[in-house]
Amino acid sequence: MSALDEVRAMMIFARVVEEGGFSAAARKMGLSRAAISHQIRQLEAKLGVPLLRRSTRTFSLTDAGTRYYDSCRTITLEAEARANALKNSVMSRWAKYR
Repeated sequence: MSALDEVRAMMIFARVVEEGGFSAAARKMGLSRAAISHQIRQLEAKLGVPLLRRSTRTFSLTDAGTRYYDSCRTITLEAEARANALKNSVMSRWAKYR
């Protein structure tokens, strides 16, 4: 798993936690539930620890998952803030030349 793939998986993991499930996260991100599940499994394999306790219809965070979520959330917020800042900067420059 490359560093970029890992960051993407971290963002997906954070979304699963925030949305309360794989299906809701998949809908929000425009991905299949299978793709979401695959990313989480790959992330857990890379880390060597389970992040989620899964049952048929629900999940809960493991202790490691709770700690890791905090890092994932921070990275997600930072990435979104930087993307928005760049977008606003580009839009501001575009407006000057109109």
